[in-house]
Amino acid sequence: MSLVAIRHAPPLTSGVCYGVTNVAVAPFDALETVPNADCIWTSDLTRCREVAHRLGQHLAVDVQVRPELRELDFGVWEGRTWAAIEADDGARLSHWMENWKSARPPGGEGLAELSARIEAWWRSLDPAACHLWIAHAGPMRAVQVLGGMSWDDAMAWKVPYLKAVELPMIRAIGDR
Repeated sequence: MSLVAIRHAPPLTSGVCYGVTNVAVAPFDALETVPNADCIWTSDLTRCREVAHRLGQHLAVDVQVRPELRELDFGVWEGRTWAAIEADDGARLSHWMENWKSARPPGGEGLAELSARIEAWWRSLDPAACHLWIAHAGPMRAVQVLGGMSWDDAMAWKVPYLKAVELPMIRAIGDR
C-alpha cells in the first residue's frame, strides 16, 4: 500500500483559530510532483476539496470526500482570533495549551478523537492500492503517530503546503 498526502494550499488568514471552519486559501497553479494514484481522498472542507478535485481531473481519478478526514475541531473557538480567545477564555486556552495531549477545546475534540477517526479511515484503505490524500496538518500528524512517531515529534514537524509526503504504511500500526 502507498499513502501519499498533500497538505492543502496556505490559508489567506492568519491569527485565526480554524480547524473545521472553511477558510480561503492562496491561489495555486500546479503541484511540483503529483504521484499516480488509484484514489484521491479529501475532507469536505473547501481548502482540501478544491485541490483534490483539480488533481482528480488532472489524473482522471475518482475523489472520495470524507468528513472524518477534517482537521481537529476547536469547538467554540472556531473562527475566532487567538487574541480574542486569550482575552475572553484565557484560563481554558492556557489549560488546553499545557495539556494538549489530553485536553479538548471547549465543545471541540481532543487528540484521542482525532486519532480514532483517522485510524478508522486508515484501516479501511485497500492495502493493494495507491492512495493520494489531500489533507490537513493535524490528520497528517495523526498518521505519523499511528506509524510510530511520538506526538511531540509529530507536532514539531513543519507540514509543508502543497508538497507530496509519503506517510507510514498501514502495517506499521501492528509494529508499535
